[in-house]
Amino acid sequence: MSSIEDVAKLVGVSTTTVSRALNNKSYVSKKTKQKIEEAVKELNYVPNKVAKSLSSKRTNIVGVIIPSIIDPIYSEEINTIEKVLKEKGVRILLCLCPRNSHQYELELKNMLNSYIDGIISAVYDFPVTMAEENVPFVQLGGGKVDYSRKVNVITDDYEVGQAAIKLIEKGKHKKVIVQHGPLSLSEEQDRLDAIVYALNGSEVNYELQLVDQDDPYGIEGTQNLFKDFKDFDVVLSRNDQNGYQVVLEAQRRGIMVPSELKVIGYGGSQFLANMNSPMTTISINPSKIGNKVAELTISMLAEDSKKKNQQISVPISIIN
Repeated sequence: MSSIEDVAKLVGVSTTTVSRALNNKSYVSKKTKQKIEEAVKELNYVPNKVAKSLSSKRTNIVGVIIPSIIDPIYSEEINTIEKVLKEKGVRILLCLCPRNSHQYELELKNMLNSYIDGIISAVYDFPVTMAEENVPFVQLGGGKVDYSRKVNVITDDYEVGQAAIKLIEKGKHKKVIVQHGPLSLSEEQDRLDAIVYALNGSEVNYELQLVDQDDPYGIEGTQNLFKDFKDFDVVLSRNDQNGYQVVLEAQRRGIMVPSELKVIGYGGSQFLANMNSPMTTISINPSKIGNKVAELTISMLAEDSKKKNQQISVPISIIN
């Protein structure tokens, strides 16, 4: 493999001149630069990106921490983030981190020690105080990370609750089953609080059903739904995957969706679009969230970034 010394020797200049020419730094004559470029091609020389990044103090790598790769919402958000950042010459270092406070804090520290330029995190259930590093931090969700250069990109749970009650009241439904995950997860608790607040302000009768965290597609939860609850005509599902299982089970039982049973999902990823399901969903617009997160990250990577402790909400939409 050729080295920068080989290029310098072939052209008859110093390695410093070669480095300056390749990095467009300082003055190098057009004639010399052309000879260097020709030598690079002839020798198939590839610059050492690690050394280059260390000298510039930039790696063009952003760390991304998510709790799960099988969740279609996270998958769509990360896919969009990676695509937008890649167009700007920035790569991602993906880390899967379980919802464990010690593990999360450890992963954050590992990220900061990995010469990354910024952090994007979708794990936010645990209060963590980060050292005042000069690293931009973009949080998907509310977040409890105490850090000055942080921006939160959120979904407004109050807006979700109001959208849910409008969909329910529109059909004059009698009884709603509200599915939710473990309330130890802050996003589950916050969303449920908003939905219950909206339901309590209406005349709609409702019951709550806990869907286990280890049942991501809602298969067991759906069986328990039809076994444990009676006379309901709306299911407000924890997510689109759970909602899809409810639709399948209802159809298996000869229940017409949506005329006899209205199923409302949550998420709005391509998962739903590809299934051609008869359920309605409250979409958090994961691609738009991914775009916003990527744009904010690029902006914060700029040396003149002044963004600190901001919270930005991405509007929801309804998919019928």
